[in-house]
Amino acid sequence: MKKFLIGLALVIGVPILAFRIAYPTFSWNQKVTVTVETPEGVITGFSVGHVRVSEKIGFGIVEASGVSRSFKGEAVGVELPDQRFLFALINDAAHFNYQVFSDELGLNKKPGQRPGWQEQAQITMRLQEPKAFTSEFIPLLVTFDDINDPASVKEVDPANLAATFGPGFELQSITLEITDDPVTEGEL
Repeated sequence: MKKFLIGLALVIGVPILAFRIAYPTFSWNQKVTVTVETPEGVITGFSVGHVRVSEKIGFGIVEASGVSRSFKGEAVGVELPDQRFLFALINDAAHFNYQVFSDELGLNKKPGQRPGWQEQAQITMRLQEPKAFTSEFIPLLVTFDDINDPASVKEVDPANLAATFGPGFELQSITLEITDDPVTEGEL
């Protein structure tokens, strides 16, 4: 029986190990922090999400091959004075790191000189410092006239928070950092 179990483990384990070596998966947690200047001072909010990047297996179908990116996380919520809220919607977070960290990942190089996706993922996992989103890649910002009514959602101009919230409100920054912090759920 012992020999059977060892043989079974080898029959199952070796192909799984070979598959993992041939098609590695990379993952990390990333923290998005939103900082807002208000008449009552600086207020921040953040969320931590999980990114997973792996090679899609096409099994001979070219269209099905490529890189698969997935994200598990939630919007960043910032509770502002007078029970108002600002949310940064993280709808494409698996790509945020490539946009925000494009210099570090070598994405500004000529196509033939850029690192491959696996090297980019390895570089991303080693990044230590938070980096600010440029205005070009700021996530969609929204608020609600009534936080209990999803239909009351409205877009907020990141360059003019005062138009929505009044004088003294200004977006200071939105940053992204790679972190060991756990994924947040339902926190403000």
